[in-house]
Amino acid sequence: MRLRIFSVVGEALHFGARRMETIMRVAWLPVVLILVLQMATVFAHLSVMAERLITFADFGTYAGAQKTLAKYIAVGMTTKPVPMLAVMVTSAAIELVLIASFMAPLIRLSGLGERPGPGVVKLAFGADQLRYIAASLLSILVMALFIFGPMAAAAFFTIKYILEAIAELRFAQFPDPGSLHTIKVVPARDVFFDTAALRPLSRWLPLAIAAPFAVGFWLALTAHFHPKNRAS
Repeated sequence: MRLRIFSVVGEALHFGARRMETIMRVAWLPVVLILVLQMATVFAHLSVMAERLITFADFGTYAGAQKTLAKYIAVGMTTKPVPMLAVMVTSAAIELVLIASFMAPLIRLSGLGERPGPGVVKLAFGADQLRYIAASLLSILVMALFIFGPMAAAAFFTIKYILEAIAELRFAQFPDPGSLHTIKVVPARDVFFDTAALRPLSRWLPLAIAAPFAVGFWLALTAHFHPKNRAS
């Protein structure tokens, strides 16, 4: 059996457009609960770090609470690792259950054509959801072992050897432009990582590398959705 890759992608994208009413009916309640859970997780982390109940009265806005957590979460993970990890793991487990509650029936709809039952308030959990959770955890484990693990190890040792090589290099600087007799020896690390001229590269270089791939992906989708390239 021959499968056209772009046709498969197109049908996957069209699935959401054709089944939007069913998707919204099945997913709206779990998605709302996920948003509430994420908000509660932020305030739970802040409460653990402050050793008291933190509410909107302390920040006024959810964005302010998020910024504070992002600023101090490293301190919280260092000083109170067990309760912080407990909140994180509990939140992740509940979120996975909520995701499974609507993803499992939608996958059966897309793969087998089984329409979810009627009703606008749906929060199911059963064998299908358990299989979805097991498959999700297994896929994460496989990716960690065979994809991200080797990539992380290669990146770690590569950066380690580069930093070790840079640490032994020294450069001579002339702090006084009018004198060549005043010399200051500085580590190469300070020159490479503290040069103001190089800082924009850390921001724009990744975007410049990703831009051709984004343009290519957009052109491929445009070509696929052109009427003459659609499968009959």
